[in-house]
Amino acid sequence: MDLNATLWNSRSGGHKKLVLLVICLAMLVPSLVILLVGTLNERKSIMLVMAIITVVVLLITLAVLAVGKFTRLKWNVSNLIFVIDKSGFYFTGTVNQDSYFLAEWSEIAGYSSVGNKNGKATVTVYFTGPTNCGSFGTVGFLDMVNISEPDKLTAAFKACGVNEMGR
Repeated sequence: MDLNATLWNSRSGGHKKLVLLVICLAMLVPSLVILLVGTLNERKSIMLVMAIITVVVLLITLAVLAVGKFTRLKWNVSNLIFVIDKSGFYFTGTVNQDSYFLAEWSEIAGYSSVGNKNGKATVTVYFTGPTNCGSFGTVGFLDMVNISEPDKLTAAFKACGVNEMGR
């Protein structure tokens, strides 16, 4: 199998984290405004209720950021490009392709594939140890979300000696 120019794009539409953050911002702005109005009018009951609501919204916002950073949600983005070639497995963003991640074949423990609708699949690549993936942090796996032609991808992994693992 010729591995030159073997390329896949993530096709997730992954706006879940962004939508959740916009909702938090939409709740935070009015709560801060009402808190300010309550403070200026010296209405302690309104001020107390809105202070509690504001703190809750801030905590929810921090939780959304943490969930996006430390769970599989971080891979649910639509701007990643994955490349397999003779030297290993690469991924980069569509915007800044000068910055990329490379895992040599010896650093990959295996992969798993879970089929989605329309012939697409989420393929997870497992590393032999913690790997620094730049802005994605130090990870033990990488999810390729909604990949077209998953059979071609798994055949490329097998051709490079990477075996399938259970999720």
